This record gives sequence, C-alpha cells and structure tokens, in this order.
Amino acid sequence: MSKGARRTLADEWVAAFEAARQVRRRVDKSIVAQFAEMARLWRLPNRITPDEYYALCLYDDKRFDRATKATFLGHRAKPYVYRVNSRSWQALADDKLTSLAQLTAYGFPIARTYATYAPGRIFPGALTLATLGDVGAFLRSAEAPYPLFSKPVAGALGRGGQALTGYDSRRDELSLGNGTTMPVASYLDEAKRVNAGGTLFQELVKPHPALRPISGDRLSTVRVLVFNGRDGASTIHRVVWRVPVGANMVDNFRHGRLGNMLASVSISDGTVRRVVSGMGLEMRDVERHPDTGQALIGVKLPDWARLIDVCLAASRVWNGLRVQGWDVALSDRGPLLMEVNFRADFDLLQFAEGAGVLDDAWRRFMNAHRPRQERADS
Repeated sequence: MSKGARRTLADEWVAAFEAARQVRRRVDKSIVAQFAEMARLWRLPNRITPDEYYALCLYDDKRFDRATKATFLGHRAKPYVYRVNSRSWQALADDKLTSLAQLTAYGFPIARTYATYAPGRIFPGALTLATLGDVGAFLRSAEAPYPLFSKPVAGALGRGGQALTGYDSRRDELSLGNGTTMPVASYLDEAKRVNAGGTLFQELVKPHPALRPISGDRLSTVRVLVFNGRDGASTIHRVVWRVPVGANMVDNFRHGRLGNMLASVSISDGTVRRVVSGMGLEMRDVERHPDTGQALIGVKLPDWARLIDVCLAASRVWNGLRVQGWDVALSDRGPLLMEVNFRADFDLLQFAEGAGVLDDAWRRFMNAHRPRQERADS
C-alpha cells in the first residue's frame, strides 16, 4: 500500500504479500482469495494493479460485490481507453502554452498569464523571459505583480506548482503561500531541475467567496470527465471536487500523499454527496473540513450551471479528443478553465465515487467510438 511513486508491476506483486497479510487481519479475507481476485481484475478491460487493488479497497466484499469491482479501471487501462483520442491532438492538451493559447483564442475564461520562461517561445500578452537570469530579475522586480502562481509548462499532478505571495529584497527571498520562504536562488535551481519545458507565471486566482468559509483562502478545482461525441454532442460523465487541506499550495490528491480530500459531486446541481481522505486501509469518509470544521456533505459548488456550460463548449473545441479530463478552478470570477488532460487518470473519480467509471454509459460511448479498424474487425 505504498504512498510513493508508482512501482514496477513486478515490485507491486512482491509487495502485495505484505498488504494481503494486513487485509487478512482487518477483513478476514484469505491471501489466496485476494491474489485470485487481483489476477482476475488484472485482465482487460480493468487492468487493476496490486497497488490499485488495495488503494481502492477492492478487497472489501462488504463494500463491493463482484459486478461492482468489475467497473473499476486501473492506470494501465489508459492505453486501451484513450485509443478513442487522436494522438495528433495530444500536444494541444499536454503543452500548457499551446492549450492556453487555444483557450484564449476562443475567449474562454482562464487565469491571466503575466510572464513565461520557455526558451524559444512566446505567449501573447505575456512578458517573455528568455533565460533563468531573466526569471530571477523578474521575480526581484516591480514588474512581478505578486501574488503569483508559477507552474511548469509541461507538468502533471500539481508537481512544481508554487504560490508566490511576495519578495523580500533584504533577504532575497520569496514568500510562499504556505507561510514559508524560499531564496530566489533556490527557486531558480528548482526551476532548472524540475521545469525542463519552462515555467508559467500566472495570477494567483482567488477562491469563490462561497467556499472561503469551508476551505479558506486556498483555490480548489474540479475534475470534469467529458465524453465528446463525433456528432458534436458532449456529455459529462463524472465530476470530482479536489478539496485542499492544511498548508498545501495545490489541491492535487497524489494518491493521498498530500492529505487533500476528494468529493463526489452531483452533475445535475453541483451538490457534494461524499468526501473521502486517504486510500486503502487508511481511507475514510469525511463529513467536515478538518481545518474549518465546516460541513462538506450537501454543499453546492458555486456557479454550477455556468461551469457545466463552459466545459461542454470547450470540449467541442478539442474535437479530436473523445474522452477529456478538464480541470476547472472555482474562482471569485466564476469557473476558470485551467487545463484539459489528454489521458486523465481514473483514480480521482473512482476514489470519490466509490464506484468504477466503467458503467453502462461508459460502455455505450466506448463501443460507439472505437477506432474504425476495431469496429471493422468486430
């Protein structure tokens, strides 16, 4: 039940023996039964790895019957699922500069980009920082409109994201959103090491006033899984709200490592139905925010109808992506599109919902949008 980076599949099977012993003590399910079930769920279409089997609590027969377990998909199922997406469209989603330029051209609501460090590239309306020296000069200058949010041009899972709230010229330090500080030199070293594709400097978006009493001054986002049909008709399949906790500067879940929470959200009206924290044997349902004590169940996320409309409209711009994962900020300016994911993970949606994504609607859509060669062969 490792909370670390993903291991090789062989390492997962070896580590599964210890996890199986823990589960046997907790839920009285034999190791043989667990391994037999893992072997079955490894087959297509599920491709559930041992780590995912334990993280998703699929060993728990009281929570999930056999049919429900068969609706879960692992990250190794992604190559089979995302065959419906055109690879020629991948750069439009994966590269944040390209994606933001596309959203800007169509007039969708997005966070303002003040400056970019992406050698050899520019972004309309933003200051171009050609070198790391330029980045340092920008951060130390009056041109840097703090507070800022910096993030990699090519990144995932919120890695490398920093809320920069100010600059202390006497100490040559940046103030961070979590209350700590960082020397500018250290920031530049990290940017060089982590942000190989460059860095975006955007406005530090403020959360919607309705959410401040619940989760404080931290911005939160929703992941919206969209089906984009060939006929131009898009539908929302599932939505999850990422709830930030503690001093985290990003709301990403990262398999429970950051302490942030996930909430299942009703597509029809944006009502929070279930909130979870952690994963595996440490997963628990949460009713109140641990920082504020405010109730979470029954909360209606703000500007919901507008958020749905914006996601559906934007999904049709990315016509070559049949399955899209949109990240949308719940801001004081309404919903802001942050990015679209070409091959979004399924774990956020499945953790929050307590049910797999492979339901009847999923099957119908995938069967209708399989690549032409697969349809011809069937």
